[in-house]
Amino acid sequence: MQTGTRNRAALEQEIELTDSQIQTLVRREADFQRILDELRKMKDEAVAERLVLEARRDELEAQKEPINWLPTELLIQIFTAFTDLDFEDINYRPPVVVSHVSKKWRAIALSTPQLWSRIILEGFRNPEVAQTFLLRSGRSLLEVDYSSLQEDKANQECSHTVDFLAKVSQQFSRVDALALCFRIPLPIVYLLPFINDFANAFPRLVQLTLSISTSNPSFVEAPSLIDKEDAILKSRRPAPSNSALLYLKLEQVPLFNFPVAFISNLRTLDLYYSPRKMNSTRHDYHLKMSSLCRFLALTPLLEELILVNTVPYFDVTPPPIDSADAVDGNLVQMHPVHLEHLKAIDWTYPYTADVHRFLTMIDAPGMEKLDIWVEELPAKRIQEILNMRGYHPTTSSHRYMRGVISFPGLRDLSLQTATGLTRLQTPERVGVAAAAELT
Repeated sequence: MQTGTRNRAALEQEIELTDSQIQTLVRREADFQRILDELRKMKDEAVAERLVLEARRDELEAQKEPINWLPTELLIQIFTAFTDLDFEDINYRPPVVVSHVSKKWRAIALSTPQLWSRIILEGFRNPEVAQTFLLRSGRSLLEVDYSSLQEDKANQECSHTVDFLAKVSQQFSRVDALALCFRIPLPIVYLLPFINDFANAFPRLVQLTLSISTSNPSFVEAPSLIDKEDAILKSRRPAPSNSALLYLKLEQVPLFNFPVAFISNLRTLDLYYSPRKMNSTRHDYHLKMSSLCRFLALTPLLEELILVNTVPYFDVTPPPIDSADAVDGNLVQMHPVHLEHLKAIDWTYPYTADVHRFLTMIDAPGMEKLDIWVEELPAKRIQEILNMRGYHPTTSSHRYMRGVISFPGLRDLSLQTATGLTRLQTPERVGVAAAAELT
């Protein structure tokens, strides 16, 4: 019993000693923690002071360059102007260049969303570029310019287009300027669902450019693009529309691929089409004057019409003034399209006779400016070329001239040829009775 009692007493003594040691270590631990906290505080203060000094040093370093004497607001304007410039190298990205000049410029660039709002892409092999720009552009309105790689095969081009639309379409609601250039027509088919749903997909789209870079492209793989004219024309005359689209540029893209409401508020129409081929097939598209007139009738607010190296195939004529006048059976009788707000036509390169035939079909009482660069007929293959424009060898050229073209408000008439320039300003009235008068 004594042995057990002594052992218990020894244990109690050892426990008491251990507790005392623990208390000592707890106090030491608290002291160390206090010291560490003080050291951490001192370290944080040192880091903060260092950062302030580094920022000051960077500021002093930046002040070596006079441009950095400008306030940040002015630097942003300069950077914005720089990013708006066009460069031949499509991979030269001004916002990235600016952000790699100095810490100050990088901080400004990354905190200025509008610097990243212009996205230029060639192909879609590098989606990270688009994602970076979309992220850094914040909520800014976007200008997107996409073009296919010239070396891509047809299936690759379509695949890249699908990938591009899948990634970028989520931000289409921020796009106010969109330019798409494809080598072949088929990729446009993938875009049309978004165009048809423009009210949701493109509520802010102001400018649209659609281009096919291949000369005289075949639509054999995309026949739907050239078969929609009748369906569109069955639509009623355009009613008031909430479309924001004011500028439309088409390069070799068939006219009738847009909802009437989408184009009804247009102010500027810019067209380019390759000359019609002699042996064209039903898979080829060429601009006909009848189609152009019908399309223009859907744009009642149009103010400017631009035809770049484009002459439509003349398949129309106004109704005869006199019932005794014979009408060429090859031509469709149409009244001139009335464009109340059209103020300017800029046209290259019609032949002399084309000018009168074209203007005969345009009823624009508010016309103020005509800028036309007339091309001379080539010395060879004249009849073949005229046939491609709708002139028939059995018909007298005077048969195409009907009445006097009158633009009472015309103030600026510029007629240019390869041999000279004629410019008339503020004429009281310009009347053209025959194409010969415009040479």
